Amino acid sequence: MLHVSLQRERLAAVFAELRLLFEDIAFPNEPLSFLLRDGENLAIVVGRHAHIWIDAASGMFVFVDDEPSGTSTFATPSAERLLDIVLSCLTRREGSQTPDRNLALIEKCVGGRIADVERALILATLRHCRGNRPRSADMLGISLQTLRSKLRACWKELMPELTGRQGNDREPGEQRRATVTSGGWI
Repeated sequence: MLHVSLQRERLAAVFAELRLLFEDIAFPNEPLSFLLRDGENLAIVVGRHAHIWIDAASGMFVFVDDEPSGTSTFATPSAERLLDIVLSCLTRREGSQTPDRNLALIEKCVGGRIADVERALILATLRHCRGNRPRSADMLGISLQTLRSKLRACWKELMPELTGRQGNDREPGEQRRATVTSGGWI
């Protein structure tokens, strides 16, 4: 009779889900950042700093993220919850809020178009920074010029009647004008 480890099967199912999310058939030679480690130390290795294993006593999944900035440990009986935790940790940048907060915010955007989510993020950041474009660009991790281009495209898309036309084309001989708004310069 073949003895199959239930822990190994549960970890293999999580590993399969991670592969489904991150493996791309268009790039078959790119290694994944995940590894299912067999043997006595059965675990899933996630990137350079994190590991997933199953606690023998409780049967719960344990996720440990040993980042240089600190260690985070989560335990859950649910594979679904574990995947949420892993994804939120992968999307977190150094110094950000707790991973659960990031995931909760992103889940509200599921089903939305990327352009709509990006526009909402840019406008909310601009509002948070009280119109300060250099600070907004810095918070968003984009250049000031990119922020200005995205805002200009946003205004043209949302209010074409105010800009007079759609698109980025200027009339022949038209000069670029700076416009003062209550929040600063556009």
